[in-house]
Amino acid sequence: RGGEVMIGSMSATRGGRGRVPQLAVRVAAAAAVVVTLVTLVPAGSASAAARTPRPSWWSYARPATYHQVTTDLQVPVGGVSLECELSRPGTAPGKAAPGRFPALVAGYTPYASEIASFTGSDGAYFSTRGYAVLVCVVPRCGSSTGTYQCCLSPEEVRAGAQLVEWIARRPWSDGRVGMEGSSYGGMTTMAVAALRPAHLVAIAPQQFPDSWY
Repeated sequence: RGGEVMIGSMSATRGGRGRVPQLAVRVAAAAAVVVTLVTLVPAGSASAAARTPRPSWWSYARPATYHQVTTDLQVPVGGVSLECELSRPGTAPGKAAPGRFPALVAGYTPYASEIASFTGSDGAYFSTRGYAVLVCVVPRCGSSTGTYQCCLSPEEVRAGAQLVEWIARRPWSDGRVGMEGSSYGGMTTMAVAALRPAHLVAIAPQQFPDSWY
């Protein structure tokens, strides 16, 4: 703004004038705090942590026993239609396995262009291990209808909660639905869980901000 560079709550002109010395003082103070904290770490803590045995579930890996069968869907919820891709366990390529399976919303984001990558990663991993997996796009993004009001709008969050209940009623679902996601998907996971949809039994949000403020 007028040639200024904003740095936190401070500003300095591009020509070098302004309150740059104050910034230097703050940087030096922060560095001193870091050095102090490092010196307070007990000797041998790092090696002790390295020697701590990992819990038994850390190395758990269920083997893949199914094929991945994918289907493009438009899911009607709350007056809007959500673009989703469903990955189901299959007995052969293109042939869905009979029965009911636990379900997982592996992504509920505005990034329609990333559906293929979700399907190739989380969709492939979980569907071949006995889960029905959906990746869905929030209202008014991709092929989803509705109005994109803002990030985590009431419409977006309600649609996510109704999506969980829609999944629970499908003939391929056993009624147990989990939800995960990172970044934007982590935020929608937390926001949907706050509405307490009846069939949401587990969440795993990752890499999301804990506060907007």
